[in-house]
Amino acid sequence: MVKVLKKGGNQYTCQNRECVPRNARCNGINECQDGSDENNCQTGQSRPSQDSSSDYTTAAPITPTSGSTTGGCILPEQPTGGRYELDSCKRPCVPSTGSRVPLSSFLTYMCNEGYTLKGNNVSFCHNNEWYLPPTCVKTCSPLKSNSVDIICKLNGAIVSCESNISPGTKATLNCKHSYKLPLADDPVYRDLTCLEEGIWDRTLFRCLPECGTAVAHGNTLIVNGFKAKRGVFPWHVAIYQRNSPGSFMQICAGTLISPALVVSAAHCFYEDSINEVQDASNYAVAAGKYYRSYNAPETYVQKSMVKKIDVATRYYGASGNYAEDIALVHLETTFNLSTLVRPICMDWDNRYEREQLQNGKTGKAVGWGKTEAGVPSEELKEINLPFIPYQECVSAVPEEFKGYVTADKFCAGYLNGSSLCEGDSGGGLCFQLDGLWYLRGIVSVSPVSQNTCDNHYYTAFTNVGRFREWIRAAYIGVA
Repeated sequence: MVKVLKKGGNQYTCQNRECVPRNARCNGINECQDGSDENNCQTGQSRPSQDSSSDYTTAAPITPTSGSTTGGCILPEQPTGGRYELDSCKRPCVPSTGSRVPLSSFLTYMCNEGYTLKGNNVSFCHNNEWYLPPTCVKTCSPLKSNSVDIICKLNGAIVSCESNISPGTKATLNCKHSYKLPLADDPVYRDLTCLEEGIWDRTLFRCLPECGTAVAHGNTLIVNGFKAKRGVFPWHVAIYQRNSPGSFMQICAGTLISPALVVSAAHCFYEDSINEVQDASNYAVAAGKYYRSYNAPETYVQKSMVKKIDVATRYYGASGNYAEDIALVHLETTFNLSTLVRPICMDWDNRYEREQLQNGKTGKAVGWGKTEAGVPSEELKEINLPFIPYQECVSAVPEEFKGYVTADKFCAGYLNGSSLCEGDSGGGLCFQLDGLWYLRGIVSVSPVSQNTCDNHYYTAFTNVGRFREWIRAAYIGVA
């Protein structure tokens, strides 16, 4: 080891060119290997300043001899997963493993990324040995989850779960409020342990949002209808478009299927004149709303800007007769689930479609669409809509509308003036089974009369069952 020292520093240069702390001179202990720090000392002598004939001195490497009993400590190997620095070895000096250093020298230890220090970060030379030298041990990866509450403890004390975690740490897991473990896929365990190898002994499981349960029962109808009660459809969201800085206008609706993913209609975001989806940053989504206005004062409302909009691959707008009129809206901000903000259930395996989409079955929709007065409703309203078989639907709608009832759609509604209207687009048509509500359709198109919706005809809904694998891939991706 070679060391450069400025004259007048806190070092004493031994005759063999070894460097020891300045206060080692005449302290009654041979701290130089050759004992020169105790030469020519007198009783009560004060420790002199180091003298040198030049501005710099260099410390020669010290190689211990076999059987040597001279005081000091041998520099150890650098620790696995980290390094140490010698107090008297200023940068760019590199300590030389195997060299002897004086008593009272100390080493400062640091660990690399993915390791943590076990023990004190400083070890000093005492009685010719390094006192309690620490080690660097592998750490477990941080634990983060949107669906699981995690409490980490080490030796009984609570520690952070979101930084590198020391071996021996135990993590206790519980589903967050409004989340649950599926009965068919319950992992049984409820805790994890960080092992010495720096890995968790088990996998962090994921809880699923509780879905399809409402907290109120409202009355009916959007056109010619009644107000809905709060909480009747906690998965129903309003979709807004920016019309000026800080100002948003409600244009469509959507259905929450996970805390950060909404299903809506593609035509809500598509510009037919250029055949392109518009910029996602122009849109916002609000959940837990009863009033249509974006800025209406409501206690439990949650809002998010839109991060990304995906539309079905073969959606071409009006030129494609609105076939595959479905969009997935990814949120910038994950919603916190509650009784007033909760996702709808998805029938991922299509087990219940045939049972729910058949003659005589009735679904439910809510929205802020136009009322019988021709103006948007300021309060959320709801309507019951019966499923209509295909042949009955196409035989009842105007000839020019029949082409819009494409293969991916089904019809629902009445011919008596009770219907959905503008502003309801993108909202969901939901059917109940065994106490849970499932998303079956998305409000897509309806016949037009005098440049507005004609509520004396059926409405065509995009069948979400036709797109479940595409939706599932996005659902898994944001979970």
